[in-house]
Amino acid sequence: AIRDTIKKPTGDILKSDVSSIKTLQVGGKGITNISGIENLTSLTYLELSNNQIISLEPLKGLTNLTYLELTNTNITDLESLRGLTKLTSLFLADNQINNLDPLKALVNLNSLSLVNNKIINIDPLMGLTNLNTLWLSNNQINDITSLNALTKLNKLFLDNNQITSIEPLKGLTNL
Repeated sequence: AIRDTIKKPTGDILKSDVSSIKTLQVGGKGITNISGIENLTSLTYLELSNNQIISLEPLKGLTNLTYLELTNTNITDLESLRGLTKLTSLFLADNQINNLDPLKALVNLNSLSLVNNKIINIDPLMGLTNLNTLWLSNNQINDITSLNALTKLNKLFLDNNQITSIEPLKGLTNL
């Protein structure tokens, strides 16, 4: 996929070959190991969906990312995303995620998809006050109190959870 992007079908791929790449779309390419991606330091848009990624560790230093799509990538641990504070769009649907703590610092997020994971506790999202679209369908959430701080939300998807009261949403007048 990288060779196609840089138009270099053979030979060694050097840091200088990849350092200026801003967009990379490699969904459904059978990728399991993303080591080497850390050299794409100019990336702002990365789509890795429908791969079976073993570790997100190589993403740690890609601090220019504003868009990241990791839908259906078999991930469980978001720790490597903690420092990606320029992200405005993050798509993590169809994974095995249950701990959202690493997302606390991603305060520039506008769109966040966590559909079809194993999420129970959404308290770490309460500081993401720039969110306007939040997908939380198909999880195990029962307490949505922490969403009352997300006053910019205009789209919220909570279907197929264990929510018994929507009272905490009453102050979210943009919904």
